[in-house]
Amino acid sequence: MTDAYNTDDWKGYCDFKLVFPKHKTVNHQDGYVSKTGVNTNQIESVWKHIRRTFKTHIKVAKHHVYLYAKEAAYKFNKIPSFEIVMLCLI
Repeated sequence: MTDAYNTDDWKGYCDFKLVFPKHKTVNHQDGYVSKTGVNTNQIESVWKHIRRTFKTHIKVAKHHVYLYAKEAAYKFNKIPSFEIVMLCLI
């Protein structure tokens, strides 16, 4: 489990601080990374991967969405690290 939870500054996340004391936000109007280094790149990468996985299916049944999400999570976790890819290319 991570020790910090980063989100953008959408007002719907304002109560996160009550549950996650280390919750930090970034204002995307000011930039994609805050002055303190907070960003949401990791979760945006995960969502991009999930959307790409869903597009490979002809139809996504609502009652099976959790299975498609599990498939996307499995594939995302199997992505090799940058170092492994570079070693294979050398």
